[in-house]
Amino acid sequence: MRDLGQLGESTFAMWCAQVGLIANGSAIDKTGWDYYVEFPISSNITTHELHKSAFECKVQVKATDKKDRKLAITVSNLRRMATAQMPAFYVFLEFDGKNEAQNAFVLHIDNELVYKILKRVHQIEQSEKNKDLNKKTITLTYSEQHRVKKLDGENLKQNLLKYIGENYSDYIASKNKYLQECGFEDGYGTVQFSLEGEDGIRKIIDASLGLEKDVEVQNLINIEKRFGIPSKKSNFEIPNAKLSLGMQPPKKGKIRFKEDSLSSGLVFDIDFYNSPFSFNEFRKFAKFRVVGDFFDMTFEPYKKQSNYKFNFGEDRRFELKKLKDAIGLIELMSRDSQNTLMELEIKNFEPLIFDLKTKFIKRELTIFDAL
Repeated sequence: MRDLGQLGESTFAMWCAQVGLIANGSAIDKTGWDYYVEFPISSNITTHELHKSAFECKVQVKATDKKDRKLAITVSNLRRMATAQMPAFYVFLEFDGKNEAQNAFVLHIDNELVYKILKRVHQIEQSEKNKDLNKKTITLTYSEQHRVKKLDGENLKQNLLKYIGENYSDYIASKNKYLQECGFEDGYGTVQFSLEGEDGIRKIIDASLGLEKDVEVQNLINIEKRFGIPSKKSNFEIPNAKLSLGMQPPKKGKIRFKEDSLSSGLVFDIDFYNSPFSFNEFRKFAKFRVVGDFFDMTFEPYKKQSNYKFNFGEDRRFELKKLKDAIGLIELMSRDSQNTLMELEIKNFEPLIFDLKTKFIKRELTIFDAL
């Protein structure tokens, strides 16, 4: 009786032998691959390439009499191929009822397929009751773009090398890096915790703006997430903890202080910080921070409150024009009940205009010492 599987494997082994590829067959077909293929070391290797290893890859041969150019393969098989540290391929041989291959196709397990396979594995492990990967399948498709133009060893070899590239070490490093990172494009998970009352909300907003070092939280839980799918079990659970929050990079912009709408005002470059927690039901606690060369200001628009401080530091040097503007701003913000118009221009944001009424603060500024 005709053995289609054996025909496929013997054809592949013959083509490998034609061009000096060593096709090591798998003794037990539970490894996900049929052949571990070793390429010969080039005789043109240079002194600087002496340490480089020969190319290697894993190949699964699939023989068929059909021409629908698709095949359902178990997820367990695909997982082994996708996570192999070396290049991995499916070679599809179409026999069309004959004893010699009529068409051949080489399908490379590239990053797109690796992503699809690992995502399916994660979905099964996290959401389905039956986690037996041997009973789950993914249908692979191949087309004219995967065709081996001439049915011989040289064309098979060139098709494999086309995907591996010229530098085997770079291929391995790139694949390993992708295996570690794929599915984590949107982060590595979520952290859930509880806060005590409104004071806790205010403190975490302040921490996100760099105004507090940390915040006390309760019931801290970390849940890993990959491909957007959360793990069923948390990594850890802590009843009470202190949480430190890294500040988001500031947005660059300018702030203008004007005594009235007709004045040119005082303009300063700033870093703008906005809390990611100031939204929806927490909007009333919204706060943003504006930091300049010599000032640090926070604003709570829904409470109509603000806080600002000035600091020239020690041994700071300012251009005369900037020093004059700085003194002008301090004088303006120290008046009693001074209505001030503020304009914020932040990159990629709509301009923000709002009013501020100052409080009198006694300040003594000694800029120049008399001789």
